Amino acid sequence: MTIIGCVGILWLMLWQFKKWSELDDRLARADPSLLNDSSLDSEEVIQAPAGSVVLPYALAVDLPMNHQPVQQVQQVQQVQQVQTDQ
Repeated sequence: MTIIGCVGILWLMLWQFKKWSELDDRLARADPSLLNDSSLDSEEVIQAPAGSVVLPYALAVDLPMNHQPVQQVQQVQQVQQVQTDQ
């Protein structure tokens, strides 16, 4: 009986590992059938640029597109510091 239990647990572990591997492959390929797969529960879909990271419990924030070069920002900070010192 112990052997049957051990074999059953081993089979469940291998089956779960296979499912995780398949899911990783499908995510890497951006497989659109993931949205309609009845064996998966999709809570939300996020489309983001390459290199983006999804953090748990973090709100999405829309950043303004008027990026200034770092040197300009440092100059503005220096001017503001001089004005506050006067």
